[in-house]
Amino acid sequence: MSDQKRLLRSQTNRMLGGVCAGLASYLGVDPLLIRFAFGALGFINGFGVILYCVLWIIIPDQAGSELASEDAVRANLSDMRNQLQTTVQSIGATRGSMLVGLFLIAAGLWFLAKIVFPHLNVALFWPLIFIGAGVFLLLRRR
Repeated sequence: MSDQKRLLRSQTNRMLGGVCAGLASYLGVDPLLIRFAFGALGFINGFGVILYCVLWIIIPDQAGSELASEDAVRANLSDMRNQLQTTVQSIGATRGSMLVGLFLIAAGLWFLAKIVFPHLNVALFWPLIFIGAGVFLLLRRR
């Protein structure tokens, strides 16, 4: 029974939560392919981000693989909070807040446009959002 392969989040090859590296190890593929897939799914109404967060919560970490289900979920939520705090601190408090704010504005515009203009092809807004973010970053550097 110990030879059975288990799906666990990676502690060594993690970029954020170790989900992609854990899936890659389980499936026997390069983690970059899994990361690319989640990134691509992120552009489909945010599905990749939601899926990543859900998997981060339910897939046990390598260190906590022997915990009961409820304890593993609690540990995963705590790990998620700590990792996100560390990431925001490494970006810098003001810069991190600005990036989160820009992301929330873009996501809000996306969902608002889908509601207000149901026949409008909202996929056209993503290039505008990227262009606007690029212009903002360039002007900010001056």
